[in-house]
Amino acid sequence: MPLIVGGRAWGAVSCVAGQRPLDDVDAELIAGVAEHLSAAIRTGDLYDQLTQSMIGTAEALAAALEAKDSYTADHARSIAELGVGVGRELNLSESAIEDLRYGGIFHDVGKIAIPDALINKPGPLTDEEFEVIKQHPAIGAEILAPVPFLYGVRTIVRHAHEHWDGEGYPEGLSGEQIPLGARIVLAVDAYHAMTSDRPYRQAMSHADACKELEDNAGTQFDPEVVEALLAVLSREQAA
Repeated sequence: MPLIVGGRAWGAVSCVAGQRPLDDVDAELIAGVAEHLSAAIRTGDLYDQLTQSMIGTAEALAAALEAKDSYTADHARSIAELGVGVGRELNLSESAIEDLRYGGIFHDVGKIAIPDALINKPGPLTDEEFEVIKQHPAIGAEILAPVPFLYGVRTIVRHAHEHWDGEGYPEGLSGEQIPLGARIVLAVDAYHAMTSDRPYRQAMSHADACKELEDNAGTQFDPEVVEALLAVLSREQAA
């Protein structure tokens, strides 16, 4: 019995009759199996097409971010890669890790709406300028809102600047009120920022950055996330 999907043959269902010839009931059973398999293949094919479409949407957003600020785009890719490592260290589910990957890529996408002069300012920001910068997590979450498959990523983007002690922004969440993905992105973001050259300062050494993470575990960062991040970084350094 052929498997027909979208007007083309994907294969066939065959049956060994055994000790008796096939009758009409057997033929109906085989036809039913073929129909269900065809439907399953069609569903899988549509899912693959949808997945590719969603990935294309994500890549378009990433390209827009890169056009705005190449450092932010490179920084985001590094955070995504390291964040996935921390997620695996914490035994997160594959779906949570996928959200974490996109959360890392898009955690600063809201900076598209922030003036270049503030993003690339060579000196410290004024209080008024920092208030403008603090708007970018909420802006980023709104940018992602129309993309259904990024729904779980929005909470990471919105809360990736919240602190364990409640002193972050935009909502001042604390402890486990902050989504775990956001807590991971915060710590990974901080490490990468500390070890990168910026217009207003030189990069910090790996050892000094790790000490900063340890010193701020329990205040700025989730202690469990810091422990996992340091374990991942230690393995990377050894490699």
